[in-house]
Parts: sequence; C-alpha cells; structure tokens
Amino acid sequence: MKKLFGILALVPSQKSLVDEWCFKKCGKILMGILSDDLVGMIPCKEEKCPIEGKRMKYGKLENGDVVWVRKLKELNETSVQRNG
Repeated sequence: MKKLFGILALVPSQKSLVDEWCFKKCGKILMGILSDDLVGMIPCKEEKCPIEGKRMKYGKLENGDVVWVRKLKELNETSVQRNG
C-alpha cells in the first residue's frame, strides 16, 4: 500500500503555489487527475513536501493505495529547498 497525495490545483488559493512549486521547482507532480463527484486533484507521490501545510486522509483507491488531500502553504524562499 502506497500513499498518493491529491493536490487541489484548481482551488484559486492553491493554483499559484502548484504552478510555481510543483511544476517549476519540484517537478515530481504526476500528470493525471484524481476525481469524484466533489473534487478533482492532481496526484503527487512525494512524501516529504517542503510546502505542505496540512494533509487529510481522503480514502483508498481500488489498488489499495491511500489518498491524502494535501494543502500547500505559502512559499518562503529562504527556508524552502528542492527535494532530491
């Protein structure tokens, strides 16, 4: 069983963080979408996100992977370094 993080990329307060950090600096976000009737999220497998503000367990996929919703916090250039 693996962890998969759903990034709320379409939420206005999160979109600029996803664009700036996830796509431009980190680069470990996956292309695709996790979706149900309520929300659409972009998947990420990075366990240790330096701009993660909060996470909440969301559910499980058919393959047993656990999905967590990840809320990003504002970037602070002096304390954030790229993973790996």
